[in-house]
Order: sequence, then structure tokens, then C-alpha cells
Amino acid sequence: VYSPAVRREAAEALFSRDERLPAFLEALESGTAVASHLDPVRRTALLGHSRPEISERARGILNEKTATPLAGPMGKHREALALPGNSTAGASVFERECATCHRLAGTGSEVGPDLVERASSPRAELLVDILDPNRSVQSNYVNYRLDTRDGRVVTGVLARESASSVTLRRGEGVEDTVQRQGIADLTSMGLSLMPEGLGDEISPAEMADLLAFLQGQARQ
Repeated sequence: VYSPAVRREAAEALFSRDERLPAFLEALESGTAVASHLDPVRRTALLGHSRPEISERARGILNEKTATPLAGPMGKHREALALPGNSTAGASVFERECATCHRLAGTGSEVGPDLVERASSPRAELLVDILDPNRSVQSNYVNYRLDTRDGRVVTGVLARESASSVTLRRGEGVEDTVQRQGIADLTSMGLSLMPEGLGDEISPAEMADLLAFLQGQARQ
């Protein structure tokens, strides 16, 4: 089982070149890679790929491998709202699942938005934000796709831009800077950097712990 940081870097390497995508689709078919680990940008890239042999194959695989959520956006995690949660245990869940893109209590990377303000929301709203990160995305944390003239694909939030270059930031705070003369296309995906599959990674009890940790930090 790979950590979110390792999965993110592996996906970055695979999606950076189109010729690597068939191998990734094979991994999805065999179960070596898990469809729910795909962030929305990667999923969109596969389903909307310009090569039909990739997009059509992806549709078949993702329709089969991605389960339909039960009981609305909360699904099985609705029961987490009735559990008290343990903040100390929740800190471990945060470090394992969230710290690649969020920084809180001295842990993690500043890629996604500050969680303290959001964590002061009602518990049910915070849970839906975690399970459905694309419901409301702040414009400065929208994911971008950058295609280079030499065939690479880079994704991330827009960290910096100047007359001569564009810098995208992704998980772990890793940054990719591309000179403007080397850019073939730069597109806002309108989606969050955060994957939608976190609910598949943790149990309702762990979710309750995570909520307790986040809201505990908001009260400090």
C-alpha cells in the first residue's frame, strides 16, 4: 500500500507522457492501481483524451471500477457525525492522508487552502467538503494542466507566473517551472487538486477522528 505522496508522484510521472498511459490503464484493469485514487484532473484527462484508444478504454475501466456513492455525498461516513472522534488519532490520519497538500499544526505542505477557517464550519459541512472537494473550489486553488511543446504534461495549482515563465505547485509542495516559449497550452481544469476518493481510504471511525482534529485546531 503506497502513501498518498508516493501515489501522487507516480501518477505525475505516468501522466507526463501519453505513451505511458496504456501501461497505467493496464494497471487499473489488473487492480495494481486503484481507480478511486485518481484525482479529478487525471480522471478528466483519461476520459477526454484526444486518442480514442485511450479515452474509450478509460471509460470502460472507470465505469466498472468506480463504485456509485451510496446515500448521497456522505455515504457510509454519515455515521462519523455521531461519533465523538479522537483528536490525537485524527492527527495521524491527517498526516497520512492530507499533509501532502495541507499544512496544519506544524505538519504538511502549503499547497491547498488553509484549513483552520474551513474547519470552523458545522461538522456536516466539513465532512461534505472532505468527501466532495469539487463542490466549492476557491479560484486560486484550481488545478491547471500545462502541455509543453516537447510533449510533457504538468499539473498543479498556479503558484507564480511572469512574463517569461509559469510555475505550478503540486503535492508535497513540489514546483514545476516552465518557460513560456516552451508552453503549448495552459488550461484551467476547474477542479480541485484534492482527490475525491478519500472516503474510500479511511473508515467512519477514522473520519470522526479527522473531524475532531480539524475542528480542535480551529478552536485554538
